[in-house]
Amino acid sequence: MYTIAAAQGCLIQKLSFGIVYTIMFNLARAQVFLVMILCSLRPRGVVEAKGLSPMFVFGDSYLDTGNRDNLSRPWNPPYGMTWPDRPAGRYSDGHSLTDVVAKAIGSSSPIPYRVCNEEIYRSEIVKYGVNFAVGGSGAFQGLINTTNLRGQVDNLVSLLEAHSIELPPPQRTLALLCIGGNDYTQFFKANGSRKDLPDLTRRIVGGITENLKRLHDLGVRKFAVFNLGPLGCIPKHTAINSYKYCISALNIFSEHHNRVFVQEVHATLSALEDTDFIILDQYRAFLLVINQARLFGKRS
Repeated sequence: MYTIAAAQGCLIQKLSFGIVYTIMFNLARAQVFLVMILCSLRPRGVVEAKGLSPMFVFGDSYLDTGNRDNLSRPWNPPYGMTWPDRPAGRYSDGHSLTDVVAKAIGSSSPIPYRVCNEEIYRSEIVKYGVNFAVGGSGAFQGLINTTNLRGQVDNLVSLLEAHSIELPPPQRTLALLCIGGNDYTQFFKANGSRKDLPDLTRRIVGGITENLKRLHDLGVRKFAVFNLGPLGCIPKHTAINSYKYCISALNIFSEHHNRVFVQEVHATLSALEDTDFIILDQYRAFLLVINQARLFGKRS
């Protein structure tokens, strides 16, 4: 079972599996917060009516809930000032996408991999799962020395093989994944040539599909996977124009990535046995909130 969820046109649209996008735009900090709410899903959908609580989470800062060390940026102000009133290891002034998805499926956020061996968290892991996502990481190479996607799946394999921690059965978990943007940012930072971008896209998408298959081999059967947001709209790139408009040339790269991504992820997961999945379209959701800011409380 498969669908692509997106915020379309000028309205927040409820889609076939009860996927609703709610989006908030904080212009003061030039940040976009995309909140995805999964609700009232049909049997054999991505989540079976509150019956699938635990998650295994893989990706970058959109999903990280505390896997960076305590000296890194998300453990310092102004992060966490909206919730929980202090820095909490999230690259946000409030909840991360992981927190929102967990709440929507009737669960709590998975335990960060960095602390899952601590005794106080062990009883929680079997109920909520483990978050392996690390801010700054990439499918291959992120912005800093972090665990890439393959390494994150390796960490899950190590936990499963060690039997030192009780984990939720993989077939009962939802695998949540969002990654790829930092690979492109690193490429641009290194002054990579545009002619090499199609090959880079194939490598990034290939790395993602390879690890989706690895997760299936481990027993995971439910997947929710984000496509790539508009690279030309992130603060790192819009700073050159005082955050007034997106860089359209960079967004073209996102669009190319997403065409390849949807095709390959759909083909890969459709070919795997007993698999339900959804591809979440954050690209159009981000552009909606930027282009229709008044719908989300921005006054001119």
